[in-house]
Amino acid sequence: MEIFFDIPALKSQLSFVHATVEISDRKTLINVLNFLITTGLNKSLCKVVKLCELVLTIPATSASVERSFSALKRINSFIRNSTSEDRLSNLALISIEKQLIKQLSENPKFYDDVIDKFAAIEDRRIDLKYYK
Repeated sequence: MEIFFDIPALKSQLSFVHATVEISDRKTLINVLNFLITTGLNKSLCKVVKLCELVLTIPATSASVERSFSALKRINSFIRNSTSEDRLSNLALISIEKQLIKQLSENPKFYDDVIDKFAAIEDRRIDLKYYK
């Protein structure tokens, strides 16, 4: 912090801003910054202006990231709640054995065999089990 600001000068300027009613009554930081610029106080309170600009460029929260994770959590919860344990287990197995699946899929007839077996079943669910 001391690299970017002269701390004693910043403290002095901030106490002036806090003591000045016209500045401290502003509701938002952008209003304080606009007031300082329009009144010409930005030249004498340059450390405060620099601090305001820095604070205004940094996001105040990580709400957008948190919303993304919340959405992902809801999707995962929905998938878990709407998917049977057996299906989750099979999906995990496919994920774990992806190298084997890749090798099997290099056989041009592999997809046709899977589709034919799937089409022959009435309830459209098949056990994808691999036996050595």
